Amino acid sequence: MLKILQADKEYENNLKQYTRKDTILSFILFVIIILNYSILAVLQTKSEIIRHNIVLVGCIFNALMIVITVLFIKLNKQTLDTIGITKGKWKSSF
Repeated sequence: MLKILQADKEYENNLKQYTRKDTILSFILFVIIILNYSILAVLQTKSEIIRHNIVLVGCIFNALMIVITVLFIKLNKQTLDTIGITKGKWKSSF
């Protein structure tokens, strides 16, 4: 079990490439995520339609967050490796 949680050399090398800009962008993405789910919470309490369809609306908000995250990655000319999704290592990425 502990071996699954252990970081490999590729991951350690990726960590060395991060800059202050990456830190700031990750914080901005975090703020966007918090705002997104705060809006969802407010809409759920104010709207009967959203309250009755919360699973569908939640899926839409989650899909939006995935799109925003991928856009952040692509705009910075990075790959999905930067967020831990590596090709051929889906099990450890999950």
